[in-house]
This record gives sequence, structure tokens and C-alpha cells, in this order.
Amino acid sequence: MFSGCKDFDCCIPKLLSVNSDAVTIGGAVGNTADIELTCPISWVIQNLPEWLDYSFVPTADGATITLTANDTNNDTESRIETFTIMAANGDRVKITVTQEAAIPCTLTYDFNNGSGNTVDKDYYTGLTVTAANYADLVTSLPLDNFAGWNTKADGSGDYYAVGANLTMTGDLTLYALWDGNGATADTPKLITSVVQLAKLATTVNEGGSGSDQNGVFWKMVADLDLDVAPYNTGLGWIPIGVSPAGDKSFRGTFDGNGKSITGLYINNPSSTGSPYNNTGLFGTVNGGTIKNLSMNITGITGGSRTGGIAGSLMNSSIQNCSVMGGSVSGIDSIGGVAGRVAYDSKVSNCYATSAIIGNNYVGGVAGVVSIYSYLTNCVALNPSVRATGANVGRVGNKSNTTFAWLINNYGNSSMGIDGGTAFPAGNGLSNVNGAECAAKPAEAWWTETDRWYETAPYDPWNFDDIWIMGAEGYPKLR
Repeated sequence: MFSGCKDFDCCIPKLLSVNSDAVTIGGAVGNTADIELTCPISWVIQNLPEWLDYSFVPTADGATITLTANDTNNDTESRIETFTIMAANGDRVKITVTQEAAIPCTLTYDFNNGSGNTVDKDYYTGLTVTAANYADLVTSLPLDNFAGWNTKADGSGDYYAVGANLTMTGDLTLYALWDGNGATADTPKLITSVVQLAKLATTVNEGGSGSDQNGVFWKMVADLDLDVAPYNTGLGWIPIGVSPAGDKSFRGTFDGNGKSITGLYINNPSSTGSPYNNTGLFGTVNGGTIKNLSMNITGITGGSRTGGIAGSLMNSSIQNCSVMGGSVSGIDSIGGVAGRVAYDSKVSNCYATSAIIGNNYVGGVAGVVSIYSYLTNCVALNPSVRATGANVGRVGNKSNTTFAWLINNYGNSSMGIDGGTAFPAGNGLSNVNGAECAAKPAEAWWTETDRWYETAPYDPWNFDDIWIMGAEGYPKLR
């Protein structure tokens, strides 16, 4: 106990706690590393290296010391030095700090349209760089359809808008993205933001000749989070294609490009407001395709024909997609991926993990399949599927046993049923319950090709080009 202290915490001996005894700072000037201390009231830092500055922010329980590199280390070897922190109660802790070597590297802007590139060489690892404006690099080429930069030429890598910050970790090439007219697969209209996705919904839902999206190709090049106003309150997201009518349904191709949409929230069970029926990220897809999209939803509540990705499919397909998290609920035809699959439609190579709640025709992947349509190579990993009425299956249901096909599907063997009728007896690859599988199958289960049909249109899951196993134990898109 310190002499002369009366009502101060420093009179109470406390052990010094530190979050780490070793920290690393990148080689660039201004890079920082934090050390969190608990309990000390004051301290002395001894033997601080010359190339470090420090500051601290006290809190009720301790403080955070921020170390800042104040010069550039252009050597090929890292600096490693040790200093001491002494707390008010006399405890000491040694901190080893490493400054990684700043290695020279190159940033290349590839214009990705056959017109060459620009190379910037005066960079080094650890440096924060601002993505350039294409107009500042090349002033003699058209700029109207420039949509930003990507680490892969096809837009499947990391996306950077003009002015976005990136940290150099080595030589890097940024490829220009060009927003085409949507007429061919080579000139997609690119979606880089929530604003652009919402604009697509508005365009389709307005209907009329100005909304003609027949055959237009849309491609995501950035992950999107819908947990932002106005889409996370009130009715939430308004689906793309609010009506089965031809001019108010989605009729193009939507390529998720391996990107994700998170935070989807819809709360509109009322029969008086759109989108009471046909509810999901997409409402009605009529003559369209949705593929290569990962979704992690907050929750979807609609009326009839409600699904995580689409409420209703007509002459359309959903392939290589996943829906995770939250719940999907409504009245009739309720599924984790699609509510109704009908009129020559197909859902293939998809899985869902959301809880499903409905009255009639309720399934883990699709609520109902009918009228010359397929549900194939899909996996229902939902924790529960609840039907308060009839027609419930782990994977999906058929409204017409002659002209609807469930082929080669699997369902979580421990899936729960609550508050409704039980699953129909039996299970199997072509049964509404699917063949049984674990709630989280091992990687080998997904990649065994003899488990899946190998002839078109029932392709096995492609873990060479489309899927990889994620750290959380579920497949994720590349």
C-alpha cells in the first residue's frame, strides 16, 4: 500500500492485466497497435524504442496504450524490441513489439477493356492507398459506364469504389469494372451498392414499358448489407417483382457472383399491403434466373408464396444459392429458398438453414413444387419446419404428384417439428423429407460425387469452381 493515499484506488494493490505481451506494427508510418491494460491508475513506460510514439486513453477499468510507428522501416528485416510498463501497484510487464519490414510493392490499374494499364511503383507494404478515379488515370477514354475496381478481372474478387481505402500487402492489380447495357453475358449491369439493388426493385415494380427487364443480365460485384434504413424497419425490403404480371415480375438473370446479401428484413403479413403475396428478396420471377448468391437473413414474414430468395418462380430457376439465419414465415407455400416452384421451374444445388413457419405447403427449401417443375440436389438444414395446417416436408412438397419432381434431396435428420402436423412417414432421395443427413454434414459428405446425380440437369455440387467449405462448417460460394 502506498503511503499518503486515503481515498484513491491506487492504495488498493491490484494485479496488472494486459491483453498481450507481444504486438506487431506494419512497416508504414502511422501504423498502430493497441495494448489494453486493466486496473492500473498510473504507469511508467521504460525503454521505449525511438521509432515508437505512444498515447493512452484511460477508462474506468484501466487504459489503452496506442503505439504508433513514427518512421518508415525500408529494411528487408523486421525490428523487434522490448520495453517495460510499470503499474501503480508496482507490477511490471514486458512488451515485445515487432515492426514488420516495409517491402516495396506495385499497384497496377488494369483498364480491363483492351486499352492498357497504369502502374504505380512508389508503395510499400502496410501503406493505406486510396483507389484512384479512372478519369484521373485516362482522360481520353469514355467514362460513362465505369463502375469501380476489383481484384479480379471478372468482378468476383474484392470490390473498391473510387476513393475507397485499401492496405497494401504486396503487389496488387486492380481491374476496372464496366457497367454494360445488360444485353449479353459479357456486358452485365453491375450492382455495387444497396442503392443500386433498390433501384432495380423500383424499376421492376413500377411496371410499364420503362421497366422492361426481359433478358437483362445483372451481376453483383460487392457484398451488400440491407440492415440499413429504410429497409430494416416498418415493412422492410420491398421485393423485386411484386406481381405475377409480366411487366411487374423479374425476367432477367441475377448473378450473385459469389457475393452475399445480409440483413434482409420483411415484415408484411397484412393482406392490405404489398407484398402480401410473393415475398422474398425477389417477389415473382417469371422467365428469369437467380444464381451464385449467399444470403443471411434477419427475418421474412409475408403471406402466401414466401421464400428467402424468391416468393414465386414461373418458368425460372434458382441455382447454387444458400439462405442462412433468421426465419421465413407466412401462410401457404413457404420455403427457405423459394415459396412456390411452378410452370417449368427448377431449384437446384441450394441449401437453407432458416427456421420455417407456415400453414399449408411448408418446406425447408421449397414450400411447394408443381406443374412440370423440379427441386433437385438441395439440402434442408433448417433447425425446424412448422406447419399449423397440412403438407409439410423437411425439403419440400408436391401439389401434383404426376408433374412435379423432387429428386436427390437431403434433410436434417434432427429437424424439429412444433405446433403442427408431423412429417409424413418415410424419407428418401425423392421423398418430401429427402434422405436423412446430419444437421451440419462434414466436408466429405458434400464432395462425394457419387452421392449426386451426374447427368444434366442434375449436376453434382461443384467444389472445384463454385463452392468451397467455409470455416463455419457450411459450403460457401467462391
